[in-house]
Amino acid sequence: SAAEKDAFVVEIFGLRGNNLRAFDGDGTSDPYFRIYMSPGNAMDTTGFVEEDHEEDDELDVKQEKPKKNIKKSKKMTTGGASKTYITTSTCKNTLNPDWDNQTYMFQTRISKREDLERCHIVFVGYDWDKVGKHDKIGYCTFPLANCIAESQDSDGGNATFSLQINKKGNNQMNDMDGMRSSLSGVIRVTRINQYYNKLDTDRSGQLHSTMGQKLHGW
Repeated sequence: SAAEKDAFVVEIFGLRGNNLRAFDGDGTSDPYFRIYMSPGNAMDTTGFVEEDHEEDDELDVKQEKPKKNIKKSKKMTTGGASKTYITTSTCKNTLNPDWDNQTYMFQTRISKREDLERCHIVFVGYDWDKVGKHDKIGYCTFPLANCIAESQDSDGGNATFSLQINKKGNNQMNDMDGMRSSLSGVIRVTRINQYYNKLDTDRSGQLHSTMGQKLHGW
């Protein structure tokens, strides 16, 4: 349908963690992030197979303020976000991980700009452990309104972000130097037809090898 052709795609790339908290005995961690979209019904999960996974504890997420007035809920929880999520690879033995060579993608059901402006991307970080429950590093959230607030293009826009990582309402810090933990990267919003046109013109196949393949349950 025309609405499906006009739906938005959200790309996330250039992810980097900075000064994450150490959970392992050698003073490092093995971090990875799950990436959710909120509200969950904004995401198009057609073709996905849901897999059982451990539910995240409810997180009282303090939303970053968009760059213009957008009506939003006072509280967001990962319980209201997508059950199908993106998971990054695990970076071993580091407090400053990077996923520079990976681009992650959400396909949405949304074709109206004002509806997209009410959505958020939620990042939840973990320290991978071979045995037992993975330690939760914390979370941060980004309003998609910031991607298109300064853009005159009705087909989307992009924004660079640097977000403080929180846990239970408190800023997380590196225990060694007391610096605040953060996650940075770029989020780009485009129409789905533009997204696939870009893939079709990628002669090297590089985009095909990185975009969208990390979606959990795909």
